Amino acid sequence: MNDTGVAARPPLAERLKQNADGVLEQIAREYAVSTFDVVQALPAEHRGRPSRALQFNRAGEAMFKVFVRRDKERNPIGAQVARFDALRVRLAGNG
Repeated sequence: MNDTGVAARPPLAERLKQNADGVLEQIAREYAVSTFDVVQALPAEHRGRPSRALQFNRAGEAMFKVFVRRDKERNPIGAQVARFDALRVRLAGNG
């Protein structure tokens, strides 16, 4: 607990590294940041596996999310990852 009687919480990046589960919007409200800030702080792996996600947002609120499809073993499908990464570069204006 801190001086105001509120339980102390770890920094956002540390919280996500320990456990990235949760609705991004709820985590953003909990930390008083935008969902974009939460996405930026996400670790490269989720549940020990590589992960990709893209969010289109306005005013920091998630509106549309794109995730990479996974196979039966829950690993991202390689062709999907390549296409996703190319799309991310294109949308960022870097390619």
